[in-house]
Amino acid sequence: CGNGACDTIGDECLCSTTVSEGHVFENLPSRDDALASLKIGAFDPTLSGSGYTLLESGSGVEAYATSSTMVIGHSTTVFGLIDETGETIFLKNMKSDVTFGGVYVMRNPMSFIDLVKVDERDVMYEIDAFLKHLI
Repeated sequence: CGNGACDTIGDECLCSTTVSEGHVFENLPSRDDALASLKIGAFDPTLSGSGYTLLESGSGVEAYATSSTMVIGHSTTVFGLIDETGETIFLKNMKSDVTFGGVYVMRNPMSFIDLVKVDERDVMYEIDAFLKHLI
């Protein structure tokens, strides 16, 4: 099972899994690079009390950092930019991958479902994000 990367137990395949997380950019990316590489959304860092400060801006991207980091090359950094539809979005400078059996790697899937109050809309967002990930 898994071409030898996992263990077969009865009719099932059991794979060890590890999650690795880190930052994507060391320096301020272009808008296109940020849209192509960043997949984890963030709250608006300009909201009062968020603890974020505008660190740098250019190329259609604003970088916000926490007072404890104050560098772009950190997974807590948030980039603000305008997406393809003209909406302002905020993306975390973070990647999260899951490795199965020490061999197969995939991007850690996002979750939009509120576990306290499940809503059909959230399920639709989850399916839409998954389908976009497959494209």
